[in-house]
Amino acid sequence: HERSCEKCHEDGGMFAEDTAILAGQPKTYLKWSLADFQEGLREMPKKMKRRMDEVYKAKGDNGLSALVEYYASQGK
Repeated sequence: HERSCEKCHEDGGMFAEDTAILAGQPKTYLKWSLADFQEGLREMPKKMKRRMDEVYKAKGDNGLSALVEYYASQGK
C-alpha cells in the first residue's frame, strides 16, 4: 500500500479525495473490482494502471491478494 497506493488512497485507504475509499471494503468487492480493472471492464486511470502493473510485475497475484487483505482489514 505505502509504496504503490498511498498517494491516492491515503491513511491506509480510509481517505480518498478523488478516488474510492478502500479501507474496510469486503474482500469479494475488492477482488471483483481489481479483476474488472485488469480485464478492462472498468476504466483504470493511467497512474493507477502504472502502479498496479508495478505491483503485479513485482509480486504477481500474491501482491494483488495482499492488497485485498490489507484494505479489507483496515478500519475494523
